[in-house]
Amino acid sequence: MSIPELGGWPVAGSHLLRTLARTTDSGKKIMLVVGLALACVIDAQAVTGALEQATRLTVAVIVLIVVQMIAAAVSRVTGRRALGGGSTVQQ
Repeated sequence: MSIPELGGWPVAGSHLLRTLARTTDSGKKIMLVVGLALACVIDAQAVTGALEQATRLTVAVIVLIVVQMIAAAVSRVTGRRALGGGSTVQQ
C-alpha cells in the first residue's frame, strides 16, 4: 500500500518521526521530546495569557496602521500634515 501524499512511497518503510531522506536527520525526535517536556511545564493558563497578549498586540498594530492610512488620506485632501503639527506647507 502506498500513500499518495508522500509521492507514492510505500508505508512499510516509513516511520512517522523520521524524514523521507535516508541519510539526514531533521531533529524531529528531539523536538518531540522538547515539546513533551514543555507541555508538562506550561499550563493552559500561561498559553491563554500569551495568546491574549498576542491578540492585543495585533489589534494595536492594526489600529496604528489604520490611523496612519487615515492621516495620509487627510494630508492628501488638505495638503497639510494631518498629525504632529509642524509647518503647514501647501503643495
